[in-house]
Amino acid sequence: MTTPASKDQFIGGGAYVLQPRAQGHRSGMDAVFLAAMVPADATGVLYDLGAGSGAAGFCAAARAPGLSVCLVERDEDMLVLAEKGRQLPENRGFADRIHIIAADILMPAPSREKAGLAANSADWVIANPPFYVQEKVRSSPHPHRREAHVLGEGDLETWFRLAAMLLKPGGHMALIHTANALIDVLKLCEGRFGGIEIRPIHPRPGKKANRVVVCGQKGSRGELTLLPDFIVHDETGNTAQAKAILRQGKGFSDLE
Repeated sequence: MTTPASKDQFIGGGAYVLQPRAQGHRSGMDAVFLAAMVPADATGVLYDLGAGSGAAGFCAAARAPGLSVCLVERDEDMLVLAEKGRQLPENRGFADRIHIIAADILMPAPSREKAGLAANSADWVIANPPFYVQEKVRSSPHPHRREAHVLGEGDLETWFRLAAMLLKPGGHMALIHTANALIDVLKLCEGRFGGIEIRPIHPRPGKKANRVVVCGQKGSRGELTLLPDFIVHDETGNTAQAKAILRQGKGFSDLE
């Protein structure tokens, strides 16, 4: 790894993550909000797809001591940072429950399975896929950042197919995306996940949601639920609910 890295604190010091200072994707609130969809009493195996250097997976492992977390990432530099981050003394409370898998989500199914992505093996799958479609946005000139932020046309469906393949019947998927992608996300859930819960995330009171966190259960016939709005900032800074999740390591279910 030639790019300088920073050691960043997440969920009030519950997890520390090594991240590239310049050329590469840096995780922030989105990773924490994604991990916060996983309840603290969750057990079994969780896959973090497109894990980067491990922010969402580390936060989930720190919050849920009953989980074994598999970080799935293709970028070699990020894989190095994830392994170094796993070994940080501050992360020793969950380090032995972190497993790192070098795999490209878009690679052919036989190659994914050979890399260790086994069908019907997961209780949870979380994902923070690239938000933008290559043909509809100007891509970053930096290849690492471009790969983290931009998908090819139709590639998002591959993420959903993989999540459904990995999950056991009754397992749960959680994904964070832009609010304007909600229709596409719900279409991709059809036939795969039910009991859908949608959490709109608003930057400030009176502002439209710019993120949604969507959670579903494999094989469920449950109805769709629109959860209460989550406001990140008010006139004093982070709202009390945002502080609980971002700084205290609470989950969304703790706030209900």
